[in-house]
Amino acid sequence: MVRTPVYWDGMDPSIRSERIRDTVIVTLNRPARANAYDGPLLQALDEALDACENDRSVRVVIFTGAGRHFCAGADLDELRERGLRDALCLHSARLFDRIAGLRVPTIAAVNGAALGGGLELALACDVRVAAAGAVFGLPETRMGLLPAAGAIPRLPRVVGEARARVLVFTGQPIDAGTAARYGLVHDVADGAVLDAALALARDIEGADAMAVMLAKRALDNPVSGYAQAAQALLYQRRATPHD
Repeated sequence: MVRTPVYWDGMDPSIRSERIRDTVIVTLNRPARANAYDGPLLQALDEALDACENDRSVRVVIFTGAGRHFCAGADLDELRERGLRDALCLHSARLFDRIAGLRVPTIAAVNGAALGGGLELALACDVRVAAAGAVFGLPETRMGLLPAAGAIPRLPRVVGEARARVLVFTGQPIDAGTAARYGLVHDVADGAVLDAALALARDIEGADAMAVMLAKRALDNPVSGYAQAAQALLYQRRATPHD
């Protein structure tokens, strides 16, 4: 596979990106801090999302972490300095909403720990693939806090209400096998988790781009009539001659 580095002007080095075919891999690049995110990393991630949204040839976006871990959540040094205004206008929450709203499918390739905001980042993705040694958890209540960057609405939809409540209330982590049993991850990779994510991305690339985009919107908005309207659009496109 040809892996092409992708760079955006001014981007902080805490985000690394590369492209394989029509898939962009966005890597959190603070391995010495278990890829915990700080302000510069979040800003760089925003810029990466801008680039992905502006490039209509991008079909899939994969998020992963450099080194041994996916993401340990918010950097503790910054977390200690946060106050009321930060909680009411949480950059990570807005950013993860952006990821959830991307027009193309997103995959979290979870290597190692996805804790706190790291799990919330993974939950913002459409699909999660885990390494065998991956660990998932929301330890915020043990720190006197809440998982406020998206886990509260998203986790129950993925694992069910009761399991979500236990994970949030106790703050206890679960391993990759348990995460798969709960439905939190699509697959536990036998080998390298990024290879498994790329194989899934290749399958998605093999489908019709517009149909996939509309299917994602229909799944995100399961209201009566949406899927039928999207289907009508696809029928019309198929019936219309193309130059």
